[in-house]
Amino acid sequence: TLQRDVMRALGFLTRLPIAAKWFEGDDGKLTQTVRAFPIAAALAALPAVLVLVFGTALDLPVLLTSTLSVAIMIIVGGALHEDGLADCADGFFGGFDRERRLEIMRDSRIGAFGAMALVFAILVRLIAVAAVLQSSLWGAAAAMIAAAAAGRTALVWHWTDLPGARMGGVADKAGQPTEDASVFALVTGIAIAAILAILMCGLAPAVLAAALAIAATLIFRSLCASKIGGHTGDTLGAAAILAELAFLTGLASGL
Repeated sequence: TLQRDVMRALGFLTRLPIAAKWFEGDDGKLTQTVRAFPIAAALAALPAVLVLVFGTALDLPVLLTSTLSVAIMIIVGGALHEDGLADCADGFFGGFDRERRLEIMRDSRIGAFGAMALVFAILVRLIAVAAVLQSSLWGAAAAMIAAAAAGRTALVWHWTDLPGARMGGVADKAGQPTEDASVFALVTGIAIAAILAILMCGLAPAVLAAALAIAATLIFRSLCASKIGGHTGDTLGAAAILAELAFLTGLASGL
C-alpha cells in the first residue's frame, strides 16, 4: 500500500523512529518504495517548518531561525544526502580516472572538496530560506516542503535515467525502481512542489525554481556520466541536495 511505502521511505530517508510492523516482509529493495520518496520528504520537512513557526513567534532573527530550521532538516535526514554530496565532490574532483573516483567515494573520510561542498550547500540553503522567510513565514514553510519534495523527485529521476556505476553498492543492492514507481514519484513530487510554490510564493518564483532544479539535475547527470559512467548511492543523495538547493535559490531569487 502507499501508506506502507511512505513509512518505509521515511525509515530509509530519515532518522525518525518508524514502527517495525511497517517493515514486515521487507527484503531491503526500494524498487517500489521509491514511489513514496517525495511524499516522505515533504513529511520529513515538517519538523523544520515547526522551527520556522516557533522562531518567528519568538521574534528570533530571521537568519538564526533559518539556520536552526536547516539544522533540524539535516538532523532528521541523518545527513544522508549531504554525505553523498561530500563523497561525490571528493571523488569527482580528487580522482583522475573512473576507478580512483569510485574508490575515493567509498572512503568514509572527508576531503577538501567534500568539505567545501558541504559548506556551500548549507550556506545556500539557510540563506535562501532566510530570504523567503523575510518575505513570508508561510512562503518559507512551503519552500522547505516543496524543495524537499523536488529534491527527492530529482533523486528518482537521476536513479532511473542513469545505469548503475558500481556493482554491490547501496544503489545496486536497493534495486532499480520500477517504471510505475518512478512515474508515480515524478508526478506526485512535481505536484507537491508546484502547488506549494505557486500558492505560497507565486507563479514566477515557482517557474524559476523548477527551471533551476531541472537544470541542476541535468548538469549533474552529465557530470556523473562523464566521471563515473552512471549512478551510485552517493550520486543519488547529491542529486537530491543539488536540486533542493536550486529550487530554493529560484524561489528566493524570484520573490
